[in-house]
Amino acid sequence: QGLERKNLISPVLQDLQIMYTNEDILNYFIRIHNEAKKEVIYVTQVRYCSFNSEPDERTLHSLMNNLVNLLKRGISVKIIYPDSHYLNFFSRIASCIQDDDNRQLYYDLVEIRVFNTEHNFILVDKTTCIFEPEDQRDLARPYAMIRIRDAILNSQLRGVFQELWENAIPLGNE
Repeated sequence: QGLERKNLISPVLQDLQIMYTNEDILNYFIRIHNEAKKEVIYVTQVRYCSFNSEPDERTLHSLMNNLVNLLKRGISVKIIYPDSHYLNFFSRIASCIQDDDNRQLYYDLVEIRVFNTEHNFILVDKTTCIFEPEDQRDLARPYAMIRIRDAILNSQLRGVFQELWENAIPLGNE
């Protein structure tokens, strides 16, 4: 009796992005943000950040503008990032989003907390999960971004996020 092959749907290639440059990462973030309808949650581990070097001013400016555009669209953003001098761009993004003008306009939409964690994922709305597998040649850098559309996994990761969030220190109180 032969084995019956299940007709499983294989992941679409657009859900995998190999990272070669900071530009690749930025463009991937922009695509993710453009798909968001309600919220984007970032949890970044202490070991590394997405960018393979400190982003140049243009990349940083583009990312900041893109995050502010999320807020302008009424999409909530929650970020947990580690207290690490290697992740200067997170504190620069946080200070941009939380500068006086943006804080007044988007106070209810953006929350940023600091916490050292081994977790590293992004959640978009209720179904999308994004992971960054490390480059095995240099564990301080991601090699790819993988998007998984799975409401159950998203819900489980929200539980992990909520626990981390409760232990994280609100930005400005660290």
